[in-house]
Amino acid sequence: MSRDLNDGMLDGMGTMGSIARCFLTLLMFSSTSSLCLPSPCLYRRPACLHASRIHRPPASRLSSTPADETTVESLRTRIHRALPQGGAMDKRIGNVLIPCAVSFLVVPLTNAVDTAWIGRMGDPLALAGQGAANSVFSTAFFMVSFLPTVMAPLVASAVGKGDLDAARDRIAETMFLSTIFGVLGMIALAFFPRVCLGLVLTSHSPALPHAESYLWVRSLSLLPALWASVGFAAFRGAQDTKTPLRISIGSNLFNAIVDPILIFTCSLGTYGSLHENEIIFQGQMTMCVRGGGSW
Repeated sequence: MSRDLNDGMLDGMGTMGSIARCFLTLLMFSSTSSLCLPSPCLYRRPACLHASRIHRPPASRLSSTPADETTVESLRTRIHRALPQGGAMDKRIGNVLIPCAVSFLVVPLTNAVDTAWIGRMGDPLALAGQGAANSVFSTAFFMVSFLPTVMAPLVASAVGKGDLDAARDRIAETMFLSTIFGVLGMIALAFFPRVCLGLVLTSHSPALPHAESYLWVRSLSLLPALWASVGFAAFRGAQDTKTPLRISIGSNLFNAIVDPILIFTCSLGTYGSLHENEIIFQGQMTMCVRGGGSW
């Protein structure tokens, strides 16, 4: 029995020893951790960075420096020089710009006049068909009209060098290419109008028959319109912008006067405006050829 008692006391002492060891370990870990933690004073803001002690320049020094004022004045001078001053160069640019802008409005103005008079017919389907056909025709025209735009600087360069033969060659080449593209465009618009109109109208649209008939006749004026555009570009390349301006104004006045006569007086309806467009573009082409006969 005494042996069992001794064994129990030893077990108890072992248990107490293990508890004591755990307690000592915890004490050692806590003291070590407290030594490893940084002091709160390390997180204090340095006195030199305190908000109240930051050095700020006075308000007078925050204003623009002479260098900044010089930059602003230089910018104002550049803007002032870029604006029109009414000098000889500005007048020359205006004499070229305004007639060219008016010449580029020939096709849109013609379409606008046709729309105005056809709208007075009181037939909404005819007006819808005419609008759809005009959209397709204008798209086809502007897809090919890059040729005159490219030709104009080439002609201007040749004329500036005094080489009129080279200018004539550039005009002839552009006329040839415009004829090829114009014929291809006329074939596409005249023989495949439903396919072309499919870009703006559905196959079940009630305005489709009106648009087909209108586009078929309007396609005949694509080639004369391209020739007239080449003629206008040739005049611009030769620094003659007044002749295309006169032709454009005359053709649009003719369009505004003759359109109602053919539509209402002659009872041709939409076909009256179509035939009148053909006359206009052919007349423009003829006047360009006659006006450029001197060179």
